[in-house]
Amino acid sequence: MSSTTAAKPSKNTASEATELPLVYEVSRREKSNWIPKDKNRKKEINCAKLMVLDVRSRWYSGPAKGEVEIQYVPGAPTIFVNDYLNEKGELMPGLKKLGYDLKGEDYRRAVQEDIKFVDGYLFLENYGGRNNMTLLQYMHHHGSNEGSPNFTRKRNMNTMFLFKPMVKEKKAAAQLDTMEDDLDALKLFSALRVKKDNDFEYDTAKINAILGMLQEGQSLGDNESAAKMLIIRPFVKNKPVQFMKLYNDTMNEYGKTIALGVQLKVIDVTAKEAVIKITGMELINIPFSKEKRDENIEDMIFYFLGTEKGSILYNQIRGEVDQKKIAALSGQ
Repeated sequence: MSSTTAAKPSKNTASEATELPLVYEVSRREKSNWIPKDKNRKKEINCAKLMVLDVRSRWYSGPAKGEVEIQYVPGAPTIFVNDYLNEKGELMPGLKKLGYDLKGEDYRRAVQEDIKFVDGYLFLENYGGRNNMTLLQYMHHHGSNEGSPNFTRKRNMNTMFLFKPMVKEKKAAAQLDTMEDDLDALKLFSALRVKKDNDFEYDTAKINAILGMLQEGQSLGDNESAAKMLIIRPFVKNKPVQFMKLYNDTMNEYGKTIALGVQLKVIDVTAKEAVIKITGMELINIPFSKEKRDENIEDMIFYFLGTEKGSILYNQIRGEVDQKKIAALSGQ
């Protein structure tokens, strides 16, 4: 490979890897429609709530070498696509020569890590932190990182996706903002198992529902609640913000479907049961065991998420709701 395509790494590429930032923030801010759950808390979010990181980029390595292709591949020894020069000036093999599938499986693995800015912030602790030096170096050299060595603004650059390392004080403040999610995730997880005398009582319906949200644990049986909780625990521990977002978003989505089903008379909710009315099918009854309506609606959602029959029924309800909406719009 020609030396003209080899990247000359900055002084931070290896010897100072432990100094690489762990937190980044979006540089340009745009007004967002997102409203905090606690409306009394003064917190202005003025950028897109979610911004997914592109795992392919270009690093401007200076006027002598120009732009160099880089790509994040989990576990790879380098971020450079082509051959590059290491700190000692030695020519090293890039990802292509090392045999990585940069458009197929290895690309998909990187995308599946779901690396993204949330409320304008990206915490690399959620993706391995200091143990994931490949990602730290990729972020450091990313073409949209204003703190990258030799960063220059280009005429055709999309400034919406520019980001920069976050200063320590802002990092501390942002981490405190996520503390509520950390506590909520831990509280939710702890409530899945309650000690009764010398044994534990598991909230199996909720456990199965959470596994349904995560799309995990389908092979486990009804009496394997402890094993199921072990599957859930890493999500709570390592990605509490993402875990709580998934949980709250899913519960809200299913709750809205149920509310619409009630409005369109697909679901009839009484104090004792919910009656499902699907065209061409017999009435389906879901008995309630709680005293409060909200708790019974929550149990319905857990049934839809955590059981195979419930999942099928939920899809049937959605189909019936869609048909009712079409009929209403057409004036039938």
